Amino acid sequence: MTTQVNTDMTITCDDAELKSRAITARVTGRFYEAFVQKAAEVPGRTSAELARQVLERFVYGEPDQVALMAELLALRRIVVRGLLFPEVEMTRPAVQQLLAETDTAKLSQALNRLGLAAREQPSRTSDQ
Repeated sequence: MTTQVNTDMTITCDDAELKSRAITARVTGRFYEAFVQKAAEVPGRTSAELARQVLERFVYGEPDQVALMAELLALRRIVVRGLLFPEVEMTRPAVQQLLAETDTAKLSQALNRLGLAAREQPSRTSDQ
């Protein structure tokens, strides 16, 4: 997707990536009614919004699960680095660099480890 900020502060982009697409599935009447009731448990939420949330969790994972995996992988990297290279003096700048490198890599590593897709932008789009 190509995005450009114009001099008048408007944003233009190639909207091919922004067009929403539909995913459909055949379900039984009983399943459909249960799904609509589940969606109605949150006031104002439609069955389409619930379906989108379910699909997002399937593709991107549960936010808590991804965050926990990211932090565990970051901690693992720091501990293993300390165990493998005990002779390296961990000065304040060295620790800050290690933490910065670890923070940069932890999300992509967690998504990869969980077999999930990386989320490039907020998923809230309007249905077209």
